[in-house]
Amino acid sequence: MKVYISCIYNSSKSKYKERGFHQLIGKQDDIGLYNEPGPYEKYAEFVGNKKIVEQPDIVCTQIHYAIDSAGWFWTNKESGKTVPNWSSSSQKEYVKFRAEHFSKALGKPLNEVSHLVEEDEKYYWLQAKLLNGYPKGQKLETNPIGWNIREKAFKILKNEVFEFDKLCKGDKELEFSIKVRAPWMDTVVNEAKVYGGKKQSLIQERVSLYHRKGANYNGVKDAWCSSFACWCLENTTPPFQTPHSAASSTFINHKTVERCEAFFGAIATFSDCDKNGNIESTGHVTFVYGKLPGSKIYAVLGGNQNNMIKVSIYDCSGNVFYSHYSVKRKKHVYKKFRGFFKPKNYVIKSEELLTDSDNYNTVDDANKKIGLGLIKTSTGEKDD
Repeated sequence: MKVYISCIYNSSKSKYKERGFHQLIGKQDDIGLYNEPGPYEKYAEFVGNKKIVEQPDIVCTQIHYAIDSAGWFWTNKESGKTVPNWSSSSQKEYVKFRAEHFSKALGKPLNEVSHLVEEDEKYYWLQAKLLNGYPKGQKLETNPIGWNIREKAFKILKNEVFEFDKLCKGDKELEFSIKVRAPWMDTVVNEAKVYGGKKQSLIQERVSLYHRKGANYNGVKDAWCSSFACWCLENTTPPFQTPHSAASSTFINHKTVERCEAFFGAIATFSDCDKNGNIESTGHVTFVYGKLPGSKIYAVLGGNQNNMIKVSIYDCSGNVFYSHYSVKRKKHVYKKFRGFFKPKNYVIKSEELLTDSDNYNTVDDANKKIGLGLIKTSTGEKDD
């Protein structure tokens, strides 16, 4: 925040150039420079510190003012944006969808919308979308500009920066550390937040994308767990090589993955079998999200779990366990854990190992953390 790189723009040459988390900027004078205090003066009056007008660098050199000036701007009714009052009775499908999906934010300034983020992180997505522009006709198909970076920054602010009791110690400078756990899980979780909890028929276009881009499969296939896993791994920064197949069994012996221990983001593989453990060609692949009570019982996040993206319960002990009744195959399906895998040569970091913070009392608690609080998990969830 203390370094400002000069450039060709007038704002760079001005006394009241952009500073602080919101990039507070002054008013233009007759020659186009931002040499009139404008918002700086209003903010100085608000906080009772006239030195801000005389020494505008205070806004970018003192962490309190860098953050507080942004908060002031967002609560300033003359400057902030407001969520439209979309109507659920509208004849336009996208308007009706937004009214129902973002019902708690309608008519509120974006600053008030931020209060909803703790309850459901989809409102942070809405904030970013409205700031970037939310074109007519769009529902959730297109993420805000720079969403991957925005979401990572949001997690850092939420989980690390604003733990004031741990990180803010008087006048000491903050030390920021970025710990990304299994980078592909950002993609997996983001897909769950946007498309999770919805049956395949409601997100068929997205499922077809997983098949097409994650497995080169252009047909209509109900089993899409492997296509989802491949697509997520391949659409991460950096991307990871995968079996690139719609068949979950390819993860077990493919050259792009290797066996490993359990960790956050580990690829968990299962084979269908009969009750005696005789292996079949079909199965399931998903990602480790956390641990549940019981020996080797995990909360796993993946596609095609009860025909949707969600967290489910899976037994990773190696014992045969009952899965579901398959209407398509007209029989009861059992499963057997085949192993944890990771991308080839990926080095598991210490912070990716499961800790107490990854423990959940129920799988519904894990879904709630992602924002899928309305899902109630039942036994016998289909995945074929």
